[in-house]
Amino acid sequence: MADRITQLQDALNQLCKSPGSSVTVMDHASTGGGSGVTQEGHAALFATLISRTAKDIDFLIESLPSEECSSALQKLLESIQQALSEIAESRLSNK
Repeated sequence: MADRITQLQDALNQLCKSPGSSVTVMDHASTGGGSGVTQEGHAALFATLISRTAKDIDFLIESLPSEECSSALQKLLESIQQALSEIAESRLSNK
């Protein structure tokens, strides 16, 4: 789950940077610099980037475990820890 949260943070950071980056690129293009792509082309490119990033964020949020799942996972973890503890105790008592 930590990887998903990191991916979500990265996507949010990218989304926050996109408007500033688009203004910088379009300003640079309007002063004669750039790659020959029109401002409309840059606007379409950044609109696509922002839209794709927003979809990625939605997907990542949906893929996070729900509270019910977290509760079930916690119970499973506790039972695994109990079983491991019992195994360790039985091995120690057999020695």
